[in-house]
Amino acid sequence: MKIYHLFMIVVLAAVFTACVSNDPAEQELALQQDVMDLHDKIMPKMGEFNKTKQKLMQVLFLAPNLDMPTREKLSEVAGNMGEVEESMMTWMNELQNVKLLRGEKKSHEFIMDYLNKEKAKIEKVGASMDGLTTAAQAAVDAHPVKLPNPASK
Repeated sequence: MKIYHLFMIVVLAAVFTACVSNDPAEQELALQQDVMDLHDKIMPKMGEFNKTKQKLMQVLFLAPNLDMPTREKLSEVAGNMGEVEESMMTWMNELQNVKLLRGEKKSHEFIMDYLNKEKAKIEKVGASMDGLTTAAQAAVDAHPVKLPNPASK
């Protein structure tokens, strides 16, 4: 029985060692995949984010009884939503591929640092999107507006 346990420990150690790569290129690709997985988790939220932003804009333009402090607060939320949307687009346009960085002869340390910074940026964008969506939806719920009927022909 002791031999079986020893054998299992050796097998598990070998499997664990195989999973944790010491190859810099593999580490870089794995981190790049983590970054892209985060992006892929956040990107589908953009549709709901934009819909909520549009509803917030309707509140700002169509709610007749908003006092000035409330209007200013909601305008700030809408502005922040625009900034987050722009941050997402900028991040996507500026993200560099590991293979391109390798082709530019960037060091492993540079690439890992770059990817970790990009990961932090996309995490911040995602957190901002979530927080602003919640704030905007609360404002929309608190200030329902009736949309005007389109002119009939």
